[in-house]
Amino acid sequence: VDDRCKKFDFVFSARFIDDKNPMFALDVVREVGRQLMRRVSLLMMGSGPLDQALRAHAVEVADHVDVHFPGFVKQGDLPEHYASARLMLFPTAIDTWGVVANEAMAAGVPVVVTPMAGVAGDLVLDGENGRVLPLDLPRWTEACIELLSNDSLRQRMAVNGRRRVQFFSYSNAAQGIYDAVHCAMQGR
Repeated sequence: VDDRCKKFDFVFSARFIDDKNPMFALDVVREVGRQLMRRVSLLMMGSGPLDQALRAHAVEVADHVDVHFPGFVKQGDLPEHYASARLMLFPTAIDTWGVVANEAMAAGVPVVVTPMAGVAGDLVLDGENGRVLPLDLPRWTEACIELLSNDSLRQRMAVNGRRRVQFFSYSNAAQGIYDAVHCAMQGR
């Protein structure tokens, strides 16, 4: 994964609703920029009821963060958008899985996620291909600074993520369901 093609430090992709914590993501990025003493960049993909509040907050933190709002991004354009970032932030309060993590990892982007997402511990393995952290601003800030500052660690996590996400495909999921039904039917 070549960092020279990375336009953004961070990407966030989810509906702009309270449960997805987009304000928390923006606050993490602001704090990273403040501590690194440079302006960092954030691609905020999505839309929803918090859109106007997020845009207003982005203006407030503009000294530390350059925020881009492309709005809703079509499925076919997602890989290019994810690949344009160094790190994915997924601070969800609740998510059965979190397909956005699959999408980011397939594009070679390590993910920082809460334990409240289904991908945590299954797809995203803490320290291997991303970070799994509780919603705690100092811990997320520290982890993001480490990942942005350590190119080899971030590259290793990107490679590990791409490798791991290959097993989390729709065809593998369908095969698993088929195998489970077949096994259950054999037990009759």
